[in-house]
Amino acid sequence: VLDDTKTLCVANGERIKLNPNLNMVFEVEDLAVASPATVSRCGMVYMDTVDLGWMPFVRTWAAQLPSYVRQEVVDHIVCMIEKYVTPALAFVREQCQQHVSSTDLGMASSLCHLYQATLARLQGVDWTAHVDTLTTALSSAFVFAYAWALGGNLSESCVEDFDSFARETLEDLPSVRIPGARTIYHYFVDPHAHALTLWESKIPKFVYDPKQPFMSILVPTVDTVRYSLVLEMLIESKVPVLMLGVTGVGKSVLIDSVLNRLCHDSAAAPDADEATGASRRRRLGGAQAAGGGDGSDDEEDEDDGNGSGDKGATAGLNALNELRNMAAREASGRRSSAMGEAISASLYASAGNMRALQDVSGDEGGDGHGDGEGQRAGSSAGGPPAPPGPRPHPSGGGGA
Repeated sequence: VLDDTKTLCVANGERIKLNPNLNMVFEVEDLAVASPATVSRCGMVYMDTVDLGWMPFVRTWAAQLPSYVRQEVVDHIVCMIEKYVTPALAFVREQCQQHVSSTDLGMASSLCHLYQATLARLQGVDWTAHVDTLTTALSSAFVFAYAWALGGNLSESCVEDFDSFARETLEDLPSVRIPGARTIYHYFVDPHAHALTLWESKIPKFVYDPKQPFMSILVPTVDTVRYSLVLEMLIESKVPVLMLGVTGVGKSVLIDSVLNRLCHDSAAAPDADEATGASRRRRLGGAQAAGGGDGSDDEEDEDDGNGSGDKGATAGLNALNELRNMAAREASGRRSSAMGEAISASLYASAGNMRALQDVSGDEGGDGHGDGEGQRAGSSAGGPPAPPGPRPHPSGGGGA
C-alpha cells in the first residue's frame, strides 16, 4: 500500500485498491525493524532530537499565540524561555533525579503550556500595551511555570538544590523578586496583583458536611490547593496531565474533586461573565485584550460564549437523563423477561402434570383411591422438565 499502486494485499489473497486521494504518513521512533522493501517505498525524513533541539517547538508555540499579543511581546517571551530554560535543563539532567524519565522537549512543551495557562488567568492585563508595561506579569507567570514544568517531576532530595539553582538563575529576571521565606514551590501568581504570593492565602475555610461520605471528604491544605490549581489550569487549557505520587496520598480524591468542581461550574454559569470566563481564559486572557477598541467584538464574544455555555450545559444534562432512562428501561425489560420465563416454565410444568394425572386416571381408574393419590403425588413431584430457553444473566434480575 506504500508504493504508487496503493494496493493493499491481504493475507487471504484479496487485493484492496485505495482511493487516489488517500496518502499515509507514518511517524516512527527508528527503522530497526524496517525491511529494505519498506524503506525503498517510503520517502524518509529523519530528524535527530540532538540536532533539532526543543527551540523549534517554542517558536512554533509562540507563533500560534493570539493575534492581539504584540510581536515584541512574543519575541520577549521566546528570548526569556531560551535564556533561562537552557541552563535549567542541563542542571536537571546532571544534578537531579526525576520520578519519571522525561525529555528536554517534553519539559519545554510543559513549560509553554503552563506558562500560557498562567497568563490566561491574569486579570487587568492589556496585551496590546508595550512590553515594558507587561514585564511584571510576564516574569511572575514565567517563574511559576518554570518551577512546576521543570521541577515538578523531581524527587524530594532534589527540591532544595533546584530551588537554590532557580533563585540564582532567575535573579536578573526583570520586575520580579522571588521571596526568600519558602521554596519556589510555595508561591503562585496572584491574578490581580500579578505578584508571587504564598499558597496559604488561597486555602479556603473547611466546612464539615455530615451528609458527605467520609471517603470523599477533602480537607484543604497547601498541597491540595496548589495541585488542584495546576491540574485545573491545564485541564481548562486542554492539556493532558499526569499526576504522580505513592499509594494513598489522595490522587484519585483530588482529581475527582477538581473534575466535579469544573462540571458544577460549567453547569451553573447562567450569566455572561461567568459563562465566558473559561473560554476567555483558554484564549490567553482575551478579556484584557480589548484595550483601545470600542468593545463591540467583546460583546459579541460574550454573547457567543454565553449561548454556547448554556447549550453545552443543557446538552450535558439531557444526555445524562437519557442515559439514566435507558438504564432504567433496560433493567425493567430484564426483570419482565425473567418473570415471563418463570411464568412460562410454571405453566408448562402445570400442563404436564395435568396430562400425567389424566393418563393415570385413565389407565388405573378401577384401582383404589389410595393408589390414585400415590400416583398423582409422584407425577406432581417428578413432572416434566421446564422447556429449554435462554438462561438469565447473573445481572439480569434472575431472582424475579
